[in-house]
Amino acid sequence: MAKKGAWIVFATVVSLLVLLSFCWPNLTQKIKQQRADTSLALVNEWDDLVVFAAREHRSLPDLLDNVKALPVQIMSVPDSISPSDEQLLRGKGFVLLWRRPEQSLLPLSPLLRRIQEGDGLFSGGEMVIGYPSRIQDVAGVIMARNGFIPVFDMKGQKGVGCLASLAGRNLVKCHVLEARELLASRPALWKNRLLRAVKERWVRLLYLNWSPALSMAQNIQFQREVVEELRNGGFQMDSRPRFPTWGAENISPFRFKGAFLISLLSPVMALLLVMTFRSLSPVVSFLLVCLLTLLSGVVVHGLGASPGTVLGLVPIRGVKLQLVVPLLFALAVLVRPSEWRRFMDSPIKGKHLFWGGGAVLIVLAVYLMRSGNFPLLPVLDGERILRDRLEDFFLVRPRFKEVLIGHPALLTGLMLMSTNRFKDKVWLDGRLWIFVGLIGQISILNTFFHFQSPFSVCLLRTLNGMWLGLLFSVPSFLSLGYLMSRGGPKSRR
Repeated sequence: MAKKGAWIVFATVVSLLVLLSFCWPNLTQKIKQQRADTSLALVNEWDDLVVFAAREHRSLPDLLDNVKALPVQIMSVPDSISPSDEQLLRGKGFVLLWRRPEQSLLPLSPLLRRIQEGDGLFSGGEMVIGYPSRIQDVAGVIMARNGFIPVFDMKGQKGVGCLASLAGRNLVKCHVLEARELLASRPALWKNRLLRAVKERWVRLLYLNWSPALSMAQNIQFQREVVEELRNGGFQMDSRPRFPTWGAENISPFRFKGAFLISLLSPVMALLLVMTFRSLSPVVSFLLVCLLTLLSGVVVHGLGASPGTVLGLVPIRGVKLQLVVPLLFALAVLVRPSEWRRFMDSPIKGKHLFWGGGAVLIVLAVYLMRSGNFPLLPVLDGERILRDRLEDFFLVRPRFKEVLIGHPALLTGLMLMSTNRFKDKVWLDGRLWIFVGLIGQISILNTFFHFQSPFSVCLLRTLNGMWLGLLFSVPSFLSLGYLMSRGGPKSRR
């Protein structure tokens, strides 16, 4: 059995290396393009400036000069803006981003005629501008005027795929700091969120509404601090950002399916590695498991990275399954056939189903609801501040699921298994701990499923999780070492 498992692990590694050689050119192109793309633009809202100028008795031309000096070079304006205000903005050197309400009953043609060289156009509703009947007209005008259309970060719109096929090189990924999020003064959280969007999700257009909780001077100072941070990070302010493309513009759906299949099977292969090479030390086994998962993650990222996935044009389906299915596969490897038979033959009372099933459902629900960009269990402000502090210290914040749960549990299970003193005791022979430890390996693969993130961010996040997981496992190692020296846990007579 051990020989068979060794051959399976060997075949898995060879297969991953072959796949890596296949997708390596695409991965390197993405890395080079993301490093080279340092252009970034800020957008302000014209209506906000009008309100603040009236509130603080400032003239609009003076306020526009202050904003222009930040530099904000793009101004978002409604399609109903007067010609005199439009002339004022163009005279100050602003590029206009035309905003059209989705429920607008006004004809689209007059708005398209107002678009000039370099202008942008968007709808803030559930559908892209012009969808479905006028989308070709919109794309044609934008391309003829060398304009741009924002694609909103983490917000899908109907028709965006059709628009991309018509004017793909005129799209730019945009992150919005919306007005409803600015009612309470939280400039530190806002700044970290914007920086994260630019550095980790390839956003190149920041749409900044003004906060009513801040004064005019404070709003300007906030944007100035954001610009300084971004410039220190190597980004340059540009009035016409463009989303770059590379050779993998149309990736086959089979590549996504292959990446998804690897993410399902890789944790099981890591588990098979653990069960096959039991004689290795716990730390060595842990590092080998993480390296196998890391190799799988690199292949997944290389297979799935494309301009479409970076922009969010291609939906990534099955992420929740990727978090759960490997755990179900792991049960088939960890639980022996004799144990399954004993369990199936044992009498089960209603209270067992109620309490046991309820506990499993609660743990599974929390596990799933805390995952994703929009978790159902929201991140509290205190946790968000802690995340920002960790990100400042480690450059890329490791995932809590790896550092606090997955990696320590896996190391604990490997140490218990290496002692070989608690056979047939699922709580003490290490298998239950190893099962929980797979959460860390699944989390690593999930990190590389973020195709919009720079490859270096995914890699550094994983490495930070590995060494911090080892550090957080020290108390467990010391406790188990002490128990072993005392003869292990005493069983009841």
